[in-house]
Amino acid sequence: MQVAEHQLLDLRPKFKETRKKLLSARHLPGEVYSSPEIYAMEKEQIFMKYWLSVGRVEEIPDVGDYYTFQVMKESIVVSRPAPDQVVAYMNQCLHRGVEIAVGRGNAKEFSCPYHAWLYDVSGKLVVAPGMKASEVELKNCSLRQLHVKVWRGWIFVNFSDEPMSFDDYIAPFEQPLWWFQTDHCKLAQKVEIDVKCNWKFLVENLIDIYHVGVIHKGTFGGFVKGERLRSFLGANLKSRSIEQMKVPFAAVAVDVASGRAVVFRRGPIAPAVHASCAIPGVFVPVEIGGRTYVDGGVVNPVPADVVRSMGADVVVAVAIPALTPATVPKGPLAVAYQSVMIMSAEIGRLRAREADVVVTPEVGDVAYDDFGQKKRLITAGEEATRRALPEIRAAIAAKTRRVPVS
Repeated sequence: MQVAEHQLLDLRPKFKETRKKLLSARHLPGEVYSSPEIYAMEKEQIFMKYWLSVGRVEEIPDVGDYYTFQVMKESIVVSRPAPDQVVAYMNQCLHRGVEIAVGRGNAKEFSCPYHAWLYDVSGKLVVAPGMKASEVELKNCSLRQLHVKVWRGWIFVNFSDEPMSFDDYIAPFEQPLWWFQTDHCKLAQKVEIDVKCNWKFLVENLIDIYHVGVIHKGTFGGFVKGERLRSFLGANLKSRSIEQMKVPFAAVAVDVASGRAVVFRRGPIAPAVHASCAIPGVFVPVEIGGRTYVDGGVVNPVPADVVRSMGADVVVAVAIPALTPATVPKGPLAVAYQSVMIMSAEIGRLRAREADVVVTPEVGDVAYDDFGQKKRLITAGEEATRRALPEIRAAIAAKTRRVPVS
């Protein structure tokens, strides 16, 4: 540990160079990735102290199911000894440290391949052949147990004897991730890739979105850059212009430079729709005529005034209420995220006052960028519209002075 600390102190001047401007900045020194002493210190100070996700509960659905997992060359067993119980323990026989389990499967017990010590699926020692009762007290012998928590279907373990509070650890992730609703998801496929590199390379690669559009251009890189959306709009709308639409149409986007809403009433329809769909943080902005645009919902999520200005007699708007997360947001990032959602919903509510009828679907805790819930949202919209039909008919009747047909 002391050797690693001295190494890091010696490297401190080089760390400062990573924070300089681009042309004079340097990468982290190679010792950070190659030093065995630094690696050992990271293992002790990070991986052996913090909560780590090691799998999903559906990987062990039945009693007796288990799988092995490696954390920084430490092998563990994750198993289900009872229907409502998930445990984890070190995969090392108490006698000589030999691994007792391999891979995954279903078992009632594990037998050490060296001296046949027998353990049940919870890690408790059952039989120690040739050992006297005075030498091994079976009732008090068990493989070293790890602390285990299950959160939204994910299994977390902690190697520390006195782990930090799991609630405090998970709180910063609850708000950004709750809308994935992973507790309702099931693992469809698991792919394991053995990458021979220092663990920090993988972390840096995962947070480096700069490379996505190049390396992953044919997969989700195209999604992030908006290429798939652009292709979809081009294939379905082709080269039609807004003026050619049978029903009067307008698309609202926000000019990033000026911060003003821009209403597209003329020109090609595909790029206008694309700009109005460019949700900040989900899709990259769209450039049209040398200007950069994002989703119009940033400043006008319910553009009822735009439709009114186009000459509509009766305006029916759809306003999405603020999201209702399952738990109260904790931490500054979580609170900030929810605050932005509340502000957006409030802006939409105020904008909707321009409409004659406002349809408000019950979306619950579905986030604005949760595309996996589209069928649920469509159904919610249809149900809300059916509920609003009497009000819509009344609004039409008031404008036309006709009795609507029921």
